[in-house]
Amino acid sequence: HLFLGYLYESLEENEKALSSYQAAKKIKPEAGYIHYQIGLHLGKLYIERNPHQAIKEFSLQMKYLPKNPELEFYLGTAYYLMGNYRMALKKFNRSLEFNPQNAVVQSNLGFLYFDLARYQEAIKTFKKAIEIDPNYPDPYYGLASVYEKLIEKKEAMENWEKYITLGKDPRWIATAKEHLKKLK
Repeated sequence: HLFLGYLYESLEENEKALSSYQAAKKIKPEAGYIHYQIGLHLGKLYIERNPHQAIKEFSLQMKYLPKNPELEFYLGTAYYLMGNYRMALKKFNRSLEFNPQNAVVQSNLGFLYFDLARYQEAIKTFKKAIEIDPNYPDPYYGLASVYEKLIEKKEAMENWEKYITLGKDPRWIATAKEHLKKLK
């Protein structure tokens, strides 16, 4: 069941992964790593639907792995979705203390700075994310948003175009195209 959970996890089928991990827990209830996987997947499932519950699940898992950058990131994301920017900032920075070369965390931190109207910090953070992984699309979306807000048309257009090239989600690509069209 544990390996089936890993398989479902790799396919991003979190509901099925969670069911497999819960079945593994029935077989070996004393295994801490199974509890960790259950908590992690409950948190992932709750993060958008119920960030309060996600925070509860991730916080419980911090007892098993107190220095886990992934848990810090997910806690930061849940706090961010709740609008608790102070705690989100703390958790994203804590995650980066353990792994400063994580483009996803850097990018999310950039979006947080954007929402806090800390535009220069957002630009710096998005550029750091791009430096780490130039093929990760999200920081280009963030940079385009910041530059558009600062009325720096050329830079905004360049980053919208880059996002459109690299982006995977058709909804966000469509939004980027709308922004680009308005700037032309």
